Amino acid sequence: MAIKTLVVDNNPVLLKAVSTILSQEGCYVKTAGTGLDALEVLQDYEPDIIFTDLIMPLVSGEQLCRILRNTKKHQDIFIVVLSAIILEDQERIIQDINCDLC
Repeated sequence: MAIKTLVVDNNPVLLKAVSTILSQEGCYVKTAGTGLDALEVLQDYEPDIIFTDLIMPLVSGEQLCRILRNTKKHQDIFIVVLSAIILEDQERIIQDINCDLC
C-alpha cells in the first residue's frame, strides 16, 4: 500500500520537485499551494505524511502545524517541515513548531 502524502508549498517549482520525488518513490501525492488550501484538501483526504513550507500566504506552515496538532482527526499525521528559513531560525522552529522532522 502506497504512503499517502500531502505536499504544501506556495513555490510551484519546489511543489513539483518534492511531488515528483515522492511519486517516483511510490507515494500517493496530493498538493496544496497554501496552508489554507491544505486544510481544504484535508477535509476529504487523510495523508500519512505532510511536507510543508513555513512561509506561505493566508495560512503559514507554522499555523498549519498548530492547527493539525490541535485537531484530533489530524494530530497524529507525521509532519515534515521543508523550508530554507530553518537555517536562519532553527532553534526557535524546533522549539516552537510541533513537527516531527525539519
